[in-house]
Amino acid sequence: MERVKMEEKKQNNSAGRTLLLVTSIVTFITGTLGGWLIASGKGVKEEDLLSKEVYLIGIGDSPSLGPDTAAVTIVEWNDMKCKSCIEADKVLRKAVDLYPGEVRVVWKNALVDSESEESMISAQSAMAASYAGEFWKMKDKISAWENKIDIATIRNFAQDIGMDPNRLEEDITRGVYKKRVEVDLSTKERIGITRIPTIFINGRLFIGEVTVERIKSAIDIELPKARNLISQGVSPAQVYWEIIRKGKTSIQPPTTSPVEVPQSPTDGS
Repeated sequence: MERVKMEEKKQNNSAGRTLLLVTSIVTFITGTLGGWLIASGKGVKEEDLLSKEVYLIGIGDSPSLGPDTAAVTIVEWNDMKCKSCIEADKVLRKAVDLYPGEVRVVWKNALVDSESEESMISAQSAMAASYAGEFWKMKDKISAWENKIDIATIRNFAQDIGMDPNRLEEDITRGVYKKRVEVDLSTKERIGITRIPTIFINGRLFIGEVTVERIKSAIDIELPKARNLISQGVSPAQVYWEIIRKGKTSIQPPTTSPVEVPQSPTDGS
């Protein structure tokens, strides 16, 4: 009888040690994984990624990458030449690849130096390319070019991507696309955007460093909401409008006239 009790005691002690070991391992793994998730962006709090407010950010005829039926629309106010802007754009376009068919990126011009002839030529050239269906090719050539951008450079880019360089030079000289660029710049001012790049994800202002993991985390917050709307009968092509239509028109009190309210999912600027 005494022997049986001793054996039971040994087994209980052994089980206790095993449980303690397993608990320690789980705690270690959980802590390590949790730290990795936070460091990678997956554990960041929602309020550290996205504004609480939703803003009325129209699309208009702005260049976009990804389907119009995407559940998540990312709008970037960006410049083609500044290094941080170029890196941010790469991250956003990576998101289109990571979420095939579910993410769309929309470009809005926000020049670091709106008085710069080089910046205006670059933006006009890219908008001209947009109407020819070649925005991203032209934009990438402009971003990758480390020397001064002038008409001669743009002519070469146009020829490389299959555009008519003579027509493009004529359009830039006449300022055909200058007003279109200025629409983005004036809308940027009305909304109250003061930093470049500035990013909105389904109408919510993105906060902080632009990394793949942080952008993915923000998308993962918005994607289920958009899918839910679609499951309720909202057309995928209308889901972005449904999300933003009651949004705020400015980040801060406007100093000029209010932003014009779009009348459809593709109206506005």
